[in-house]
Amino acid sequence: MNATRPALLAAAGLIALTACGGSGLSKADYVSQATTICKQLTGDLQKIEPPTSPEKVNEFFDKSLSVFADGVDKLKKLDPPSADADKIKKALTDPLGERLSALKDAQPKIKKAVESNDPTAAFKDLKDPIAEAGPKAEVDKTFLSGYGLNDCAAAAN
Repeated sequence: MNATRPALLAAAGLIALTACGGSGLSKADYVSQATTICKQLTGDLQKIEPPTSPEKVNEFFDKSLSVFADGVDKLKKLDPPSADADKIKKALTDPLGERLSALKDAQPKIKKAVESNDPTAAFKDLKDPIAEAGPKAEVDKTFLSGYGLNDCAAAAN
């Protein structure tokens, strides 16, 4: 009986640590789930019909923005492994959030350009919203690829 007591105490300690932990998904589960989300995001964006005229640009942009926002939201809701959470946030979810904000900020400018008398000229004056967001919107593709999130690195293009 004396030999089982330390084993029981050790097991109880392990259970307590696990219960208190909030350790997130395992790396393999996180990579699997994030990869599924990124593949779906890429596929859904590719299914949106590109605009064939300036009048169709708003519809295209609105649909694309909605799909992108949904994908970013799903990625942010995943619980990464606690040891990697800050790195993943810095490499993936924060930059995608910055991109989403930049695109949302650009939406009224795009609508205005479409509604102008000369949409072609108006679009020439628009700047790439993601480029305008600067370094904080840059996804760390090297980290993502090294972590096993190749599809998320590719989706960030």
